[in-house]
Amino acid sequence: MFKILNLLSSNKFVGFLFIGGFNTVMGLILYSFLLYLGLHYLLASTATFIFGVLEGYILNSILVFKEKPQFKSLLRFTLVYFISLALNLFMMYVFVDMLHTDKLLAQIITCFILAGVNFYLIKMFVYSVQLGPSNMTYHDQ
Repeated sequence: MFKILNLLSSNKFVGFLFIGGFNTVMGLILYSFLLYLGLHYLLASTATFIFGVLEGYILNSILVFKEKPQFKSLLRFTLVYFISLALNLFMMYVFVDMLHTDKLLAQIITCFILAGVNFYLIKMFVYSVQLGPSNMTYHDQ
């Protein structure tokens, strides 16, 4: 367990991807549960998005970027994910409607692209980590 926590904090990008994967699984569980309770799928999806942003922010703050969660950075984190949602929808439109890519393949490609974009935006805009020669790792000074 300590090795995983050490990896999450020593390599920010790996930690970010790990938290994203965990967040995705938790979101799917919540979404399924809300549908089981009879909630409309759009409301369930909205609730899952909100949960995902909050959970992702808290876990990334504490485990990856080693910062205390604050309201101002939560707002920035949320803004990044709304930008990500807009990019996702745009990219899906391009891949599916313009390039006639399979919908699932298009989402997989989009997820890989947006993982890097989200990491960069969060690192720079939310946590103000300066990019340098070893921009993917965290080193205590």
